[in-house]
Amino acid sequence: IDAVATVDGHLITVDAGVYKEQLNINKGLTITGDVSNPDNVVIDGENMTNLALDGQVRIYNPTGNVVFEGFKIINGGRRSSGDYYAVLTKGNFSKTIQDCKIIGHGASVDIGSDYGMWAYTATGALVVKDNFLRKSST
Repeated sequence: IDAVATVDGHLITVDAGVYKEQLNINKGLTITGDVSNPDNVVIDGENMTNLALDGQVRIYNPTGNVVFEGFKIINGGRRSSGDYYAVLTKGNFSKTIQDCKIIGHGASVDIGSDYGMWAYTATGALVVKDNFLRKSST
């Protein structure tokens, strides 16, 4: 995503596996995991408490329309203080999140501190379609 050669309109297909990282999407991309079985492509935030920015998956002020599909997001991290956000969006372009599983922390964090999705101020459309959201893995 960060590569200079990656530009608006590109399709990025992600292979099956567990990815332990924060994902920052700031370009107009289609990022596809496994839409038929999101359990195969996992973004695991490892409950980190030292993220540089809010959101395990950040679709933040992209330069074009974004489609993010076919992922399972678990154990979303946070900054040193504040709330947990599995997916955080902001921006003036369309953002589509579909065919994903977003699993929260359940009782392990305070009520009101664990957000599956947070749509920050924006004028671009936010399409949330065919997702599975759950408060915990159990």
